[in-house]
Amino acid sequence: MSYWILLTHTASLFPIGVYLWSWKIRKDSASVYMFFHTIFVVFFSILYHTEHVAESNLSNLNNSTWTFLDSSQSAILIITTIFYGLRIREPQFYIASYVSSMIMLILYLFKYYNISVYIMSIFCCSTGLIKWRTIWRYIRFYYYNTFLTIFFAICAIICFIAASEHENMYIIYHSLWHFFIFFTAGFGSLLRYKLDQKLYPISRTRDTLYSNEMIVIRDNNENNNENEN
Repeated sequence: MSYWILLTHTASLFPIGVYLWSWKIRKDSASVYMFFHTIFVVFFSILYHTEHVAESNLSNLNNSTWTFLDSSQSAILIITTIFYGLRIREPQFYIASYVSSMIMLILYLFKYYNISVYIMSIFCCSTGLIKWRTIWRYIRFYYYNTFLTIFFAICAIICFIAASEHENMYIIYHSLWHFFIFFTAGFGSLLRYKLDQKLYPISRTRDTLYSNEMIVIRDNNENNNENEN
């Protein structure tokens, strides 16, 4: 049963796949940023949770280091994912992500965990208020996807609180937390991709664009040759 807490990290493949697909189609650097950010946080989380697997050889590593990296970077990733999902544009996205990450790192470094929860809530709620039009468009155009995002987010919050209050059930509840929070990120990122495609559609690949450009250049050269003749 203890290995379940490690296996549930595979749910991160859902948002990671959305980031890769978004970058492939739209070539947006924010998706690449989210891809690597998620990869590193999953790596930290796996190393931290090896202490819950008795047979793991990694359980003798410095647990305090992995605990700090897992908790602080997970909180930062949640905030950054909300910035990404609510379509904060570049370069404001990177500025907001950097500032929020530094604030959260300072709070976790000095072990102000309770304050960090309030600060995280302020970041999330203020972003939602600023980007209320985006939320309205999600509800209006993609209500099923929006419902799933909210549903998984609520389930994730419930499991996180339950894991902190019931230590004997920690592995079960925290494993479910992994599943629900990654699916929240996946469906939220999918909302961003769908709305971006609706408002600013990009359906052609880079190779198609390149071939079309060559056709235009060739036609222009032929027209110039005909005019010269």
